[in-house]
Amino acid sequence: MSVCSTLSLMMNTEFYIGFKITNWCNMNCAHCCECSGLNQPLNFMSLDKLDRYLFEAKQMDFRPNQLITIGGGEAFAPYLNGDNRYIPNALDIAYSHKFIPTLNSVFIISDS
Repeated sequence: MSVCSTLSLMMNTEFYIGFKITNWCNMNCAHCCECSGLNQPLNFMSLDKLDRYLFEAKQMDFRPNQLITIGGGEAFAPYLNGDNRYIPNALDIAYSHKFIPTLNSVFIISDS
């Protein structure tokens, strides 16, 4: 999905759902509105909890094809913890509930 189509979808909906899966981030940005950073624990929302929240959202009449955001902290942090299946499984859960997931990430790899 392109950035333009994602923004268009967001602008044409009354609500969207955002999931903060972790507070950990590999950056320590002074302007971070999420209060995330390296000083936060490297742990993540359980996939069972994500599944339950999406099920509950459907019960509250969030329509199919509703946009959801999976972010944090750093949404790709599970890979640093050796969990190569967390993000694909989270996306599968969102799709199984007929939501359109997007990932919100600022992941920057640096040698300094």
